[in-house]
Amino acid sequence: MDSGYPVDRSRRVRERAAMAALATMWAVAGWARWRLLPKSIPVHFGFNGQPDTWGPANQIFLMPALALGLYLALTVAVHFPQSFHYGVQVTEENRARLEATAILMIGWLKVVLVWVLAVLVAFQVLSATQGTSSGIWMVVLLCFCAILGTVVWFLLALQRVG
Repeated sequence: MDSGYPVDRSRRVRERAAMAALATMWAVAGWARWRLLPKSIPVHFGFNGQPDTWGPANQIFLMPALALGLYLALTVAVHFPQSFHYGVQVTEENRARLEATAILMIGWLKVVLVWVLAVLVAFQVLSATQGTSSGIWMVVLLCFCAILGTVVWFLLALQRVG
C-alpha cells in the first residue's frame, strides 16, 4: 500500500531523534528503578512544585510506556494524511502541500513529545533520589512551550500552504 508518505533525510533525522529519546528514557527508568529509586517515588506534583502523590517505584515506567504508545500512534497516523482535518479548504492544487506539511508537523511533534516525556522522567528520578522538586515549574513551562510552539508553528504553516 502506497500512502504517499514522503521519505527524506529530515524524516530519518526525526525518527532517530525520537528513537534516541525513547531509548534514553527506558534506559534511565530501568537503571534508576534497579539502582537508585526508593520503594516509593513521586508520581504527581502539586501547584507548589512539591510531590503530592507517591506510588511504587515501578511507576517510573508509566511515562516511557506512554511515550512509546504516542510514538507508535503518530508513526501510524502519518500514513493516513487523507483523513486529517486541515482547517483550510483542501483542493487538488493544495492537497500534496497540505499533506506534506501535516506529515512534517506530526514528525516534529513526535520528537518533541517523546523528548518532553524523557525530560519529565529524568526530573522524576532526580526528585525521587535527591528529595528535591525545585525547578519543576520551569521544566513544565519549557515542555509546554515546546509542544505548543511546535503545534502553532505548523498550524500557521498549514494556513500559508492552504
